[in-house]
Amino acid sequence: MDQVKAVLFAVLNACLNFILARKKIGIYFCFAALYAILTGMVAFAFLVLTLLQGIVLIILTQPNGAIKSLNHRLTVYIYRMLRFIALCETQKPYPFGPVPQEIEPADEVDLRVETPETNMFGPKGPSKPAADTEPGASHGDAPEGKAPEQPADSVPMGYDEEKEK
Repeated sequence: MDQVKAVLFAVLNACLNFILARKKIGIYFCFAALYAILTGMVAFAFLVLTLLQGIVLIILTQPNGAIKSLNHRLTVYIYRMLRFIALCETQKPYPFGPVPQEIEPADEVDLRVETPETNMFGPKGPSKPAADTEPGASHGDAPEGKAPEQPADSVPMGYDEEKEK
């Protein structure tokens, strides 16, 4: 009976040493699981704010600075959490570590559309009223004997550069 107790004690002692030697790994896995859940929640908030920014952009034609700044900070936070989960970084991000600092500043984005000087029908400009044209000619027809003028930078429809080579 004493031999059974000694063997059982030796096995339990070996199991305890095995577990204690890997205590940091177990703690890391707990934090990694917590950060994985937190990453999903923050990513959902990021997507909602991105959709809200899109709506604001459509209405006002300029991005909202507060939403842009918050999305930028959330992006950095998600990046730091993913680096911790993937064992690329040992420092725990917020809430168990410091608030992540900005990696690089956000770019200034100008999405306002400027009216192009030309369109696919030719140079932009006032169109002739229908009364100024000849009586049987349609509005876009050229005078007899002359081909319609094309701007120098436009390509005729149906033109394929690869066929020409």
